[in-house]
Amino acid sequence: MDVTEIELILDNLGYLEKQLSGAISRWRKNIKTCDWAVDYMSKGFLKGICKNQIEIKEIFGPLYSFLRTYIAIRNKRVAYTGKSLDKFFIRGLRAIQKYTVVSNFFAENPQYFFPNESLTNVKKFTKAQVSQQKYKEFIINLNERLIGCKNKLNFMFLGLLGTVKTPLSDELKDMKNYLENQCLFMRTKKLKFR
Repeated sequence: MDVTEIELILDNLGYLEKQLSGAISRWRKNIKTCDWAVDYMSKGFLKGICKNQIEIKEIFGPLYSFLRTYIAIRNKRVAYTGKSLDKFFIRGLRAIQKYTVVSNFFAENPQYFFPNESLTNVKKFTKAQVSQQKYKEFIINLNERLIGCKNKLNFMFLGLLGTVKTPLSDELKDMKNYLENQCLFMRTKKLKFR
């Protein structure tokens, strides 16, 4: 069952990756400097995307690789045990955290997916607002399923990460805490949608 969830997540990620190309282009055209695009959790990769030094495939590639390998493990085509399994989940943590920072930025700035319209044309303005809200909700729902924030999911990444026996470095603990905090953040965002 979790394989079906992962396959749907992969499909949704593929759609989002295509949409992000245009959103990133609009973002780059609308900002004067990329210096602000650095915070502790992004490690500068938002700035790298902003300056066109990091391609979007560098964000999605490791995530696709992790999820496809997870499917292979579940289908018993690949076997990981002990430390190799720990390394695999840590690789997943890095990939999911990097993707989540980038996707959250664009969820908070959906005008880059569907530009704002002038209030002089109410119909176009309303359409833009509705489309922006749909992108925001799509990303938040996708991230919830990817991280494993919902109890009714079979794929619960944070739960799987809890099985890692290797002690996590401070950097990895911060990444894990970031993802855990995102679950709370996304719940509050979804309450505002209603």
